[in-house]
Amino acid sequence: MTDLINILEAIKDLSNTPQTELTDIKGIAAMLNIGESTANRLDASGRLPMPVRIGKSKKWRIHEIQKWIQEGAPARTKWEALKQKYDFK
Repeated sequence: MTDLINILEAIKDLSNTPQTELTDIKGIAAMLNIGESTANRLDASGRLPMPVRIGKSKKWRIHEIQKWIQEGAPARTKWEALKQKYDFK
């Protein structure tokens, strides 16, 4: 019983820890209501924010994509300058 209590307390502690939610290119495509191949082209041409690399995979921070959309979905170079006002980690 104490093991169960310890596990529940650990889960409760994790829920208070800020977590970065990531998405892949399929998630980006869904957020933008475009096809996956179009999202890949946007990434390749520097129109999406810089992805996070995890091994060979690319992931994007969901909250960063949301802010990027709010800012008018600027090109990557412009976004890198604009995002300084946000506290992305």
